[in-house]
Amino acid sequence: RVDMMVQGRPDRRHPCLLNGSSVELGGVEYAGSSDFAGCLDLQRKISEYCHYKLDECKAMASIPPPEHHGLFLAFSYFWDVLTEFMPSLTPTVAEIAKRAEEVCSTDHVTLKAKHGESYEPKNAEFLKRACHDMSYILFLLGDHLAFPYDVQRIRLVKQIEGKEMSWTLGASLRMLHGPPQGKPEL
Repeated sequence: RVDMMVQGRPDRRHPCLLNGSSVELGGVEYAGSSDFAGCLDLQRKISEYCHYKLDECKAMASIPPPEHHGLFLAFSYFWDVLTEFMPSLTPTVAEIAKRAEEVCSTDHVTLKAKHGESYEPKNAEFLKRACHDMSYILFLLGDHLAFPYDVQRIRLVKQIEGKEMSWTLGASLRMLHGPPQGKPEL
């Protein structure tokens, strides 16, 4: 969705890509501009657009923010992205925001030199989209799910009782058992 919002920009700059990287969209090359505020703003615009325009977004828009008691487990995409850039497995939203801004202000070459070998080197797209991923996670946790900024409510996990967690497992369990009644808490 972010790429769709960038297409057609006259300056051909992509705020969610790191400086020194680029992407082709609709046959046009867009250069990364490492713009944290611009990228976060795009995430918010997409959310507003989704709430009112797109049927495919209504599932996310219909999920109410949880009541924030205890720790919430974040896995799969959250684990993959945040453990690359966060020093703690229990970050606050404020810590994620600070790190997202740092990642977004780093150029692609510097970030690749620092992180290139540690996260799936076969996935070259990961690092050039690190600003996008960090901004998106910040948007989800801070804006959409309304987690408190300075309270540790998130625990990053890869496994529970020796079983690797993934979004497909969560989706499968939801399909098998139906939607939860009331506001679910993890």
